[in-house]
Amino acid sequence: GARHSIRSLSVYMLKFALVQGFLSTLLIFGLGQFAPSVFTTDPTIRLHLNAIIPHLAWQQVLISLTLVAESLAIGGSKFNLIAVGTAISTVVAVKILNGAKNIVEIWSGGIVALFVGRLVTALIGVLDLNGAFHSVNKWLAPTKTMKKRHVE
Repeated sequence: GARHSIRSLSVYMLKFALVQGFLSTLLIFGLGQFAPSVFTTDPTIRLHLNAIIPHLAWQQVLISLTLVAESLAIGGSKFNLIAVGTAISTVVAVKILNGAKNIVEIWSGGIVALFVGRLVTALIGVLDLNGAFHSVNKWLAPTKTMKKRHVE
């Protein structure tokens, strides 16, 4: 039924995101060595840009999975969960960014923390949509007696 369709779509989209992320990673590794020259002739800036290429490349998998998982969760009415997760991830990322000493630490620390937090939150939402937390949700749901008392 509906649960099977949700699970099928979730698995398909996450697999697609993984493949897309790896293809983007390969593309950035392949073309990344030429990219700094497109943006600047300054050797210092080119050096910094070259230093972040590997981080930027590998983050494509993380970002692709995050955005797709968030879309699935939001499509399943898990917006509140995504909002809270994004807020917490942002606070953690800003804390890490405050300690960053160079561009590599910014990209390998703060940006990764932001997207890892968002991905974990989104995957919790997707797993919930797929019934992974059914027994927990059932346990947390108000009983009929509680609902009656609240109405009276």
